Amino acid sequence: MAVSNGEAVVRTGGGGRYRLDVDPARHRFVFVVAPDGAAPVGSFYRPVASLPEPAVGVDFELDRADQRKRRNFMFAQFTDIHAVAEGGWPSSTGILGNDVRKTLSEWDPAFVVATGDLTKNGDLASLKAYRRLMRAAPCPVFNMFAAHDGAEEQRAQKPIAEGWTRNYESILGPTYYSFDWGGRHFVVFADEDQLFAPPEAEAKARWLRNDLKAHQGRPTVLFIHVPPSADFLDTVADTDVIAVFFGHWHASKVYSYRGIEIFATPPFSFGGIDKSPRSYRRVSIRQGLLTTELVAIRSRRSNPALPAPRRRSGAVKKPPLRLLWSRHLETKLHRAAPVVCNEKILLALSDEDGKGRQGVLCLSLETGQLCWRRRTDTSVKNAVAVSSSSQASTENYGDLAVAVSVTGRLSAFDTRSGQTLWETDLHGHPNRWIYTSPVVADNVVYAGGKAGYGAYNLADGKSLWYYEPSSLRTLQRRVRMVGDEPLWYYEAIDRRSDHLPCSASPVVIQDTIVLFVQRTGMIGLERASGQERWRRQMDVEYKYPQPVAVDGGILSGGDPGKLAKLDPKTGQLLWQRHITEDEFISGLGASRNDVFVITPSGDCRAYSPTCRRLKWCFELGRELLDTTPYRQGFRSGIVGPVVLDEFLVISAEDGHLYVVDRRTGMLKDRWWFGSPISAAPCAEGGRLIVTSFDGLLACFEVVG
Repeated sequence: MAVSNGEAVVRTGGGGRYRLDVDPARHRFVFVVAPDGAAPVGSFYRPVASLPEPAVGVDFELDRADQRKRRNFMFAQFTDIHAVAEGGWPSSTGILGNDVRKTLSEWDPAFVVATGDLTKNGDLASLKAYRRLMRAAPCPVFNMFAAHDGAEEQRAQKPIAEGWTRNYESILGPTYYSFDWGGRHFVVFADEDQLFAPPEAEAKARWLRNDLKAHQGRPTVLFIHVPPSADFLDTVADTDVIAVFFGHWHASKVYSYRGIEIFATPPFSFGGIDKSPRSYRRVSIRQGLLTTELVAIRSRRSNPALPAPRRRSGAVKKPPLRLLWSRHLETKLHRAAPVVCNEKILLALSDEDGKGRQGVLCLSLETGQLCWRRRTDTSVKNAVAVSSSSQASTENYGDLAVAVSVTGRLSAFDTRSGQTLWETDLHGHPNRWIYTSPVVADNVVYAGGKAGYGAYNLADGKSLWYYEPSSLRTLQRRVRMVGDEPLWYYEAIDRRSDHLPCSASPVVIQDTIVLFVQRTGMIGLERASGQERWRRQMDVEYKYPQPVAVDGGILSGGDPGKLAKLDPKTGQLLWQRHITEDEFISGLGASRNDVFVITPSGDCRAYSPTCRRLKWCFELGRELLDTTPYRQGFRSGIVGPVVLDEFLVISAEDGHLYVVDRRTGMLKDRWWFGSPISAAPCAEGGRLIVTSFDGLLACFEVVG
């Protein structure tokens, strides 16, 4: 079997003997790689500082563990737990204990891997509280270090030469290691080099290469914390690594790279920054195949098998909606709003399980029957854009639908047949995190995110221009192995990165395209050339909603708790009002006479056009799933309301669709979907199309 000092990996010989040199300046632990069918008795590691004289051997006792021989098994990935010892936080260990027990008792996992940011601050009290928390798990838990777990040492300005991993190591042990189970090799690799003393980071880089080589021939699953770059994946693409799991960005993303399946998982403790529910990943290995399921942690009772939406009490005698038909889809529907085009419904599909269900779906508006379905390379996180055939400058096709996947691949489809007309990749594919919708105007498609936006010819997808918002870059220290030597380099961390996913799509107003650039502000570009016309610096975050064009201006969340209106031609700030004690607004809508705001605290509010006067406030119920970023158990809506004649349609995370009087806020109709409604409904031609998170799709006739 294999034994390591965190740099070299050696095999035991006769009688279990091994020889391993240890350098306290480079090596923190000696550990055994537990093989199939065996489990350590006590600890699998020894701290180097506690070792006896070098000439004295260090023994590891193993015991028979038949369950670790099984070739068919399941395990869980938890990530970004951010545990704290004190109460009052969504991630306090007193709150999370029941979630850990309940989550793991509902099935039979062989083990759990917790991929970093296990604590919020990396203080000893929180690390000890986390350790107590995970003792509630009915199976082994394999832990991994990440930046938050070294935060206290970093804030104390402890010299990096002394390492910022010491608190973690004193409570939870090695920051990286590996083990075998059921014919597979599992590597737990802390990949944030900047938190390690330089000699230790060099040893860590060598260890990864040596460990993969020592276990050559075994299918390997790699756990890291931060998103892997293409350069990093290239270093493991020619090894036996078949899958990579990570967290860090509090969002979900699934894609493939050079034959490796890659899975990002949202946080366990609270809603993700992409408004994904707090979740964990359930992984199954059966008949040699690895499959996954992203499992939302349900804080309230909901019914994912609800056959159709049901009207609930509170409707008036003549309610404005009549259900025409409904159907369940095989995949979940989150932020992507349905779109109606020529008596057809177009739905953008995500697949957070990696089962190939992502793409674009076309249904009959009249009956809900399938017209066509096309698969994209990865999930499409927001709505498709549609354009008429006249804009496409071609007589061969009908209307066009354009979708952009989370990895940055832009695809155009013929809405009549579903034929894929063209595909093109945005700069940085597949490392992009695109959660915005494309926009189509005058034969041009505009698509992108904070890392860059492009304009593409609608007919063939050819690039017309590409714009990168200029911003500050920071350097992050990295190390990789070149042959047998460590190569230190500094990777430019660009604040333009759209790794912090934002759903605020571009807005076209006449000859200007207005961009919402999180942590920068609003930017106006000349549509024809992509040249920057103006820039309005604002303290805006990735959690902000889509800006809205209204009455010659553009409304957007502004500085924290504020709503702002800008002149789209010049970027001049027309006004900014403080409207909520929350840090941001969740949803935004407007008509000529009203501004409608959804707050993270669960209110829908109607204001006068300049937001000087609050007209009414409508209260939403508590979330069925925890989708509000960094929170648990809130009343919430995460998309803007939709104006429907004299009514306002409000989608809520409490599982209800509300229809209220637009002038008074009085309830007129209420439908129960049994699952969060986290995409804006589509109102078109007297029909209202509504989707729920669990895949329930409903078509209503507007009769009021």
